[in-house]
Amino acid sequence: MNKNPMFRTRKLSQLLFVILSFILASSSYAQQRNYLFENISVPEGLSNSTVNYIFQDSNGFLWISTSDGLNRYDGNSIKVFKNDPNDSTTIPTNECSAIAEDADGYIWVGVSGNSIARYNPINETFQSYRIETAGVTNISYFYSALYDSKGNLWFGSTNHGIQKFNRSKNKFKQVPLEVSNNNVQWGNIYSITELKNGSILVADYGNGIKIYNEKQNVFQPYYLKTNFNPKELQVIYEDASGNIWFGGRNQLIRYSPSFYTIDSYDLFSLIKNPTSYDNVTGITQDDEGYLWAGVYSQGLYRIEPKTKNIQKFDYNIYELNNFGRNIISNIYKDRYGVIWIGIWGKGVTKFDPLREPFNFHKFITNDIVNSNANFSTVIAGISQSKEITIGTSEKGLFTYNLENQKSAKLNFNPGKINDSDEKINIQGLAIDNEGNKWFAYNNLGLHKIDKNNLLSTFKSPNENKTSVYYINSIKIDLIGNIWMASRQGFERYNPAKNKYTLLPTIMNKTMSENLKQKIHEVSESGKSIASILKVGEASNLEKTFSLNQGQKVLVICVGEGEMNVGLGVTDAGSLLTGNGKTVWSMNNLFKTFNDGGAFKNRIALGCLDLKKGDYKITFATDVGHSYGTWNAIAPPDSNWYGIQVISLNESDYNAINQMNEKEISSDKFMPMEVGTCFEFSKRFNNVVWLGSTISGFFKYDLAEQNFKQYNFDSKNIFSPNNYINCIFEESRGIVWIATANSLLRFDPETEKIDKYDQKDGLPSNQINSIIEDLEGNLWINTSAGLSKLNKNTTKDKWNFVNFDTRDGLQGFTTSKANWISKDGEIFLGGIDGITHFYPGKINEVKPDIVINDIKVSEISLKSDSSDIKLEKGIMKTEELVLSYTQNNISFEFASIHFSRPEKNKIIYMLEGFNDHWIAADRNFASYTNLNPGDYTFRFKGSNGDGIWNDVGKAIRIIINPPWWRTTVAYIGYFFFFIGIVFGIDRVQRRRIVNKERNAAAIKEANLRAQLAETENERKSKELEEARQLQLSMLPKLLPQLPHIDIAVFMKTATEVGGDYYDFNVGMDGTLTVVIGDATGHGMRAGTMVTSAKSLFNSYAANPDILFTFREMTRCIKQMQFQSLAMSMTMLKIQNNRLIMSAAGMPPVFLFRNKHKIIEEHLMEGMPLGTMDNFPYELKEMELFTGDTILLMSDGFPELQNQHKELFGYKRAKNSFEEVAEKEPERIITYLKEIGSRWTNGNEPDDDVTFVVIKVK
Repeated sequence: MNKNPMFRTRKLSQLLFVILSFILASSSYAQQRNYLFENISVPEGLSNSTVNYIFQDSNGFLWISTSDGLNRYDGNSIKVFKNDPNDSTTIPTNECSAIAEDADGYIWVGVSGNSIARYNPINETFQSYRIETAGVTNISYFYSALYDSKGNLWFGSTNHGIQKFNRSKNKFKQVPLEVSNNNVQWGNIYSITELKNGSILVADYGNGIKIYNEKQNVFQPYYLKTNFNPKELQVIYEDASGNIWFGGRNQLIRYSPSFYTIDSYDLFSLIKNPTSYDNVTGITQDDEGYLWAGVYSQGLYRIEPKTKNIQKFDYNIYELNNFGRNIISNIYKDRYGVIWIGIWGKGVTKFDPLREPFNFHKFITNDIVNSNANFSTVIAGISQSKEITIGTSEKGLFTYNLENQKSAKLNFNPGKINDSDEKINIQGLAIDNEGNKWFAYNNLGLHKIDKNNLLSTFKSPNENKTSVYYINSIKIDLIGNIWMASRQGFERYNPAKNKYTLLPTIMNKTMSENLKQKIHEVSESGKSIASILKVGEASNLEKTFSLNQGQKVLVICVGEGEMNVGLGVTDAGSLLTGNGKTVWSMNNLFKTFNDGGAFKNRIALGCLDLKKGDYKITFATDVGHSYGTWNAIAPPDSNWYGIQVISLNESDYNAINQMNEKEISSDKFMPMEVGTCFEFSKRFNNVVWLGSTISGFFKYDLAEQNFKQYNFDSKNIFSPNNYINCIFEESRGIVWIATANSLLRFDPETEKIDKYDQKDGLPSNQINSIIEDLEGNLWINTSAGLSKLNKNTTKDKWNFVNFDTRDGLQGFTTSKANWISKDGEIFLGGIDGITHFYPGKINEVKPDIVINDIKVSEISLKSDSSDIKLEKGIMKTEELVLSYTQNNISFEFASIHFSRPEKNKIIYMLEGFNDHWIAADRNFASYTNLNPGDYTFRFKGSNGDGIWNDVGKAIRIIINPPWWRTTVAYIGYFFFFIGIVFGIDRVQRRRIVNKERNAAAIKEANLRAQLAETENERKSKELEEARQLQLSMLPKLLPQLPHIDIAVFMKTATEVGGDYYDFNVGMDGTLTVVIGDATGHGMRAGTMVTSAKSLFNSYAANPDILFTFREMTRCIKQMQFQSLAMSMTMLKIQNNRLIMSAAGMPPVFLFRNKHKIIEEHLMEGMPLGTMDNFPYELKEMELFTGDTILLMSDGFPELQNQHKELFGYKRAKNSFEEVAEKEPERIITYLKEIGSRWTNGNEPDDDVTFVVIKVK
C-alpha cells in the first residue's frame, strides 16, 4: 500500500474539460447534441495512465486498476495502493485488472502473476490468493470479475479459464468446460455477467458464449439459435429491457431471450480507417436508454436501440488528438448515472449524460485581436424568426442564425454607422413583430433598422434635458409601443403617432400653467423686498432686509437639484431671521418643480407670513450648471436663477399658497430619476415593474396612473440594495429583482420580500440578469458565474447550483444580455461572443456519505500504532469509546457523487459541543480538548446539483471521565466514608474496654493516619482540579483559515506545570497566536493561566504586541500573585506579514521552505508580571508559502532521559528540521515520538506544548 499522502484532485483547473461533438451516422437525426467530458489521469493523481478496469463499491468509491497500481477515488482525492517489497500486507503486484466486491465489503483485484488479491477495508491490508493453473504455466490476465446474487465470486482469465472462489477451502478453483466439448480448452475470458434470471454467461474469445450449469458445475455452450454461437466476443451486457448485447471483433449483436430474435448493429461501417483490432470492448446503457459502445482502437459510439441510429463521436482535446483513435479498455456506468471510459495511455474520461455543456460562439470580426472589453450587452429575437440579434459594447450589432449557428456583423445602408472609425456601444435592443430592430447606441438616442437595413433615428424631446442622454434598456409592449429606461426615467414611444411620453417622476414634475402664470403676475406687479438673482457658479451670496411690520411674502427660488447626487438641491437658497434661524429653505427636492429646460432646473415656492424684524436671504451654487455657465438647457426664466422675496396681498397669498401645497403634495410622481430596467407584468393587466438607480423598484399601474415603491433604504440612498440591475417576473407571477448587492424575491400578493445572497449559495451578490427555463427554474447571471435556482420543490428546499469556468463557461462578465428560444435554448452575453446551452436535467441521485479517516490524538485509527482497535473498520464504525486523555479528535469525510464532484457540499456538527451545522471547506473537522461526555458527530452532503443526502452519517463518541470522577469511584468514596465511621465506632468501643493509655495511643495513631489520608486526598484533588482548570482554558476549535494550517498538542505533567495556548482571528483576518507557561505548579499555576486567558481575550485584537505585554504585566502585578509570573510568546500573522515578541519563553523556530533552513529567533525578556515597562524585543518579517513556525514550551527541551540528560534546544531544532516540510499534524506526531523515546515512555516533569503553523 502506498504510504505517501493521498493525491488531491480538488484543483479542477487541472481537469481537462472537453466538448464532444457528434459526427452523425444517420441523416434522420439532424440535431447535434454535446456532452461535457472530464479526463482524470496522472496529473490529477492517478498512479498510471493505462487503465484496465473500473468498478464502484458499495460505499461509492470508484476503484481504477492500472498497469502500475490500484486507485481509489472519492471525487476529491485519489488514494493509490502499490506493492511494498518489505511489507507482505500490501498489494502483491502493481499490474492490476478486474475488480469485484463481496457481501462483506472486501475488494477482490486480479493482479499479475496468476494471483488475486483481497483488500480488507478495516485495516487496509491485502491478502494474496493463487489461482488454479491446471498445469498451464502461462501468466494470466484478469479482464472480468463478478460477485453474483448467490454469493459466488468469479474471475475470468486469459489462460486459466473461469476461476471460482471456494469459501470452504479458501481458495480459487477453475470451473471446467462440459466433457462433451471435444476436449476444447478454455480460451481468453473477456467478460462474465449475471443475467436478471440468475444465469451466468461468459464470453470465451476463441470458443464463443458459455453458460454455467450449477448442478454439474460446468460451463456449456450457449446458442443464440441453432448452431449459432458467435466467437471473438469481448463483452456481454444485459440492458434494462432484458436484451443481451454481445460485442466483439467487427460485431455488435442484440439478442432477445424472450422472442429469440437476433439483430446486428453495423457500427463498423462508420469506421474510416479499419484495423485488425476493431473490437467492441465495453457496453453500457445510460438512464435515457441510449447504449454506449467503445471500440478498441476506434473510439466511442452511441446507439439508439429502437431506431438503430448509430452515432460515432469525434473527441477533440483542444484539437490535439481524436477520440476515434483512442484505445478504450472498458466502459462503466456508476450508480449516479455517470459513465466512465477507460483509455489506455490516457487515464479515465467521465461524463454525465444529464449534463449539458456550455457552448461559446465567438464573433468573427476584421480585428486582428479581439478586445476583452467587447462583451455582448443585449440579445433580442422573436419567436417566428430563425435568427437573433446581439448588441455589443464596442462593435455594434451582430446576427446569429439559430439553424446553422453562424454569426455575421450587421452593417447598414447609406447613413449607416461607420463602425470602422469608432466604438459602437449598443445600450438597448428590441425587435418588433415586423422584424424591425430598435436600438440605442453611444448615448445617441433611439434608432431603428428595418428589413432592408435602412437606419432611422427618432429624436426624443427629452434628449437635451440631461447633460448626457443614455438609454439602459429597450422593450416593446403588446401594442407596439417602444419603451425605454433611460437617464430621463421611463419613456414610451408610439411609432404610429411619433409621440414620446414620460412616466411622471419627481424630476419631470412641473407646476401647472395657472400657478406659473400667477407667480409671474405677482413678480411683475408685486413689490420686491429683496433678491439675489443671476447667480453664477461657485457663489455663496447673502442679502439682509428689514420689515417694519408684519408682511405676507412669496419666496421664489430657482436652482439646481438631482436625485442621483442625493435628495438635496445643489444650487439653493434660504430665508433666515437676523439671528440666523432658518425660516424657509429650498433643501427638499421633493418640494420643488422642474422649471423647464433641463430636468435639474428646479423651482420652489414659499408662501410665508413674516413678522416684523430683520431677515437675511442666501443663495449658494457649486461649480458647473448655473447662470451663464449652463451645461444643459437653461430654465426659461433664467434671470430668476437665485432667490427673491416678493410682498403679497391677502388674496394672492391664499391663491398661490393653496395651489402650491396641492401640487407639491400630489402622489402621482415617482420619487426617482434614472431608470435602469423594467418588466411588463404577465400576471397583472396594465402593470409594469420599474427599476431605478437609487430608489429601489416600483409597481406602476398604467390605467390608474399610480405607483408603489419597494425596497428603498431612505437612510442610505446610495445603498447597493437600492440599485436595481434587472427585474424579471416568472411564469407563476413572482417578481425577481437583481440589485447590486443581492437577489430579491417579491410576492405581489403578500408584498413579502425574501433576500438571497452569497450566504444562501449564490456565487456573488452582484446579480446581472435573470431568465427562466422551460422547467420553471431560474438562471441567474452574476459577476462570479452562473447560478441555477431549482424551484421545482418546496421553498425550504430551494438551492442554488453554481457554474463557472470549471464547468465550461467562457469567463466572467457583467453582461446583462440573455434570451431563451422557443425550444428552451438559453443565450447569455459573453466576451466577443455569446454562450448558449440547453439546461440539463438535475441529477437527482443522492450522494454517498463516507468517512475516510478518524484520528485520535493525531493518530489514525487505521494505523498499527493506534491503541484503539475497530471491529468493523472506520467506514462502518458507529460508536467510539475514549478515555479522558483521548480528547483530541479529527475526521476526514467525503460526499461522493461524480457528476460534478467539485461542487459537492458537506456540512457537519458535533452534538453536545455545538448545535448548528458547519459548512466544510476541506472535508475535514477537528476538535481539541473535549470535556468528558457523550457526543454525536453528524455529517451529510449534497451532489453538485444540490440534492442532499439528509440521512447522512452519525458516529457516537463517548469520552469517559477519569476513574476518580466515575460513578464507581463515587460509590467507593461513600463506602470508604462508611468504613471510616465504622472504624471510628470500633475504636470508641475499644476505648471503653482497654486501658486509658492504650486507648489514647490508638486514638492518636488513628488521627495521624486520618490526617495523612486527608492531606493526600487534598493534594490529589488539587492537582486534578488544576489539570482540569488548565485544560478548560484551552480553545476547543482551531482557527480555519484558507492560507494557514495549524496543529497543537499539550501533554500535562504529573504535577501540572501551567502551559497555555490560545488563538484569536480579528475582523481583518489577522491571526493572533499565544503560547505561555506560568511559573509554579498546581492550582496556583492554573489560577495564573485563568488570568492570562482573560487578559488575552481583552487585548488580543490590539495590533500592538508590546502594548499588550505592558498591560498584562500591569494587571498581573495588581493581582498580587507574589512570586507568580507568566512567560509568553505572542505572534500576529496578517496575510504574509509576521510580527512577534516573547517574554521569557524558548526561541521560535521558523523553517524557510525556499532555502530549506531553520531560523532560530530568541527574544530575551522577563516574564509578564515581573517588571514594569520592560523593553521587550519586537521582530517583524515576511512569510512565504511552505514556511513553518514551531512554538514550544520549555517542557520539551528540558525532557530528561534515564541518565538525567536534558533533550536540549539543539536536539529540538534538529528534530524539527527533519520534518519541517511535512503537515503540522505530522510534525507534532514526530516530535511527540522523539520526546517519548528520549524519556523511555516516562511521564514528563513539566508540561510539553507545541503549536505548529504552516503557510499554504
